[in-house]
Amino acid sequence: MSTGSSESSATDSGPHRVRVIIFRVVATVAGLFFVVAVVVMASGPWVLLQPDQDVRTELNRWFLTVAGSVDAITAGVLLALALRPRRTLLIVELTGAVIVAGAIILPFQPSFAAILAIGVVPLIAYPYWREVRTFPSWWTGLSWSVLILAVLAGVALLVTAAIAFPRQIGRIDEAARGGWWLDYAEHATVLALAGVLAASRGPGCRILRGLCGAVWLYLGLVAALVLPHHPGSWGRIGGAAALLVGIGFGLATWRGPDRQATGSPHRALP
Repeated sequence: MSTGSSESSATDSGPHRVRVIIFRVVATVAGLFFVVAVVVMASGPWVLLQPDQDVRTELNRWFLTVAGSVDAITAGVLLALALRPRRTLLIVELTGAVIVAGAIILPFQPSFAAILAIGVVPLIAYPYWREVRTFPSWWTGLSWSVLILAVLAGVALLVTAAIAFPRQIGRIDEAARGGWWLDYAEHATVLALAGVLAASRGPGCRILRGLCGAVWLYLGLVAALVLPHHPGSWGRIGGAAALLVGIGFGLATWRGPDRQATGSPHRALP
């Protein structure tokens, strides 16, 4: 009886400590890679830091800003997971981002697989996949106002992606020849996905809401005041709308996870 009990305890104790340490290291390294990408690209409205002369052009400032800003979500997700790996909502968001990026970009740019691998390796090393099975419970007792905000903002982003994708295929301008409309469609879709997931009550929802809010605020500010007339920009009106979305996510972050329905033992983790 004691033997069986010890075996059961070992089985239920979760992944081996070494696996968790390996994941923390992998997630930290990958997160720092994206931090560098954020610094290099999100600074596009003010300074062009890209070493590639074909990328470092005035017309690409908005595309660089969007790419760097949305990559900030990936960087934040990876570093938050390195700190607390059981934030399973964040691993779901990372999985979705990798799938979206691969589906949109790989058919046109196979070399993108090298960058995609930086997001895939943490997924392979993740030690708590079993806990993702609670995904359906994350959507009970949530705030409908946050969900409606996320869905409306997500629809607007998907429309943007739907407009950008044909422009890339048609190669109608310089941005298309540089692959920027494709990149734009990918990052817009990833931001839409992150927002909808942030509306849930999954472990890590508060972090994801904060990241989404920061990205929306930054892009809104840049679109409205700095790059309103650049190719792909949301313009002043779109930028003002983005600022409102960012404020909405910010308020949701400040409020924290909404209370679960009475009698449910599930509790959302920050």
